[in-house]
Amino acid sequence: MEIDERIKWIEKNGHHILFQDLSNCSNPSNVRKVLDSFVNEVFNAKYETFNTLTNLIGTKFEPELFLYMKNVAKKVRPRLASSKRAMLGIDSPSRIIMFKGMNLFAGGNPSIAFKTMEEALEYLSS
Repeated sequence: MEIDERIKWIEKNGHHILFQDLSNCSNPSNVRKVLDSFVNEVFNAKYETFNTLTNLIGTKFEPELFLYMKNVAKKVRPRLASSKRAMLGIDSPSRIIMFKGMNLFAGGNPSIAFKTMEEALEYLSS
């Protein structure tokens, strides 16, 4: 999947959801590119308010990548402070620790972990 295909807008029940698909990314360089595209889309969004969904299923994490994600969370914090955020793929002890850390850095409403895309979209569009 191309980098630009990994960031897209989803509309459900009148709610705008910015989806970042990091699923099965094993190359840290590609993950950083997707994250950079996400930051760009957040700050150039045509919507005043929107929610976010991140798919982490099968993503390979390394310590430097976690630090990069932490910096992304800090950058977008002001823009997403009142947004709902959901994540997929929080399915191991190390990912749970990462997830809790990202919530601390992101501020605002905490992200909520879901097992399925359908559950996450239902939450984000309610």
